[in-house]
Amino acid sequence: MNLYLDTSALVKLYIREQGSDNVSRWFNQAGFTATSLVTLAEANAAFARAVRMNYISPQTGEEAMRLLRRQWPLYLKTPVTEKTVTRAAELAWMAGLRGYDAIHLASAELWQTALGLPVTLVTYDNQLAAGAVGSGLDILPEQPAAG
Repeated sequence: MNLYLDTSALVKLYIREQGSDNVSRWFNQAGFTATSLVTLAEANAAFARAVRMNYISPQTGEEAMRLLRRQWPLYLKTPVTEKTVTRAAELAWMAGLRGYDAIHLASAELWQTALGLPVTLVTYDNQLAAGAVGSGLDILPEQPAAG
């Protein structure tokens, strides 16, 4: 399994929250794990926000930041190129995605095309997951069927 982690999923590897066990299990089962180059900044912003909201202690936030920096070389990083941004702009319009969510979806799509193999997008963002359905990506966690 080739995983693409958006920021909502990657953060769960560094801050214990609902879904952390699943993301850890999928990460350990993956052949390759990729994320966008922008995820480092986005994850650090999420850690800082969690500290400001008193969801985690400053020490926990700093440790999450340090651990991510140490492990950052383990991830395949998809670059944010003109092609990525152009595709993200299309996806933002078509799927009603926020900017970075569109970057993540475009990155996962382009990585799947480059690999020529299935990619599973791991996201805890429902709107991003819905957008990924139309992109031919597998999604984790599995989304409930629309009814």
